Amino acid sequence: MDNLKEVTNLFQELLDDKTVKIDLNSNSENTEAWDSLTQIQLIFAIEKKYRIRFSAFDLEKLDNIKTILELINSKLAD
Repeated sequence: MDNLKEVTNLFQELLDDKTVKIDLNSNSENTEAWDSLTQIQLIFAIEKKYRIRFSAFDLEKLDNIKTILELINSKLAD
């Protein structure tokens, strides 16, 4: 899926750990380092990188990598 590598890189930078691997099924429950603070930092990093804004409604849905990537693509297409 588009942008997976870039979002993986953002995740690794936030955690300062280049060994962290994520895929479309990754979420806070199956990714050890993904906590609520990481979630907020990831959202801000994505918004900055792609120059997009997530609405409050969007934020409720951002609970896994697949949904995050779908929403990035949707925002970029607008």
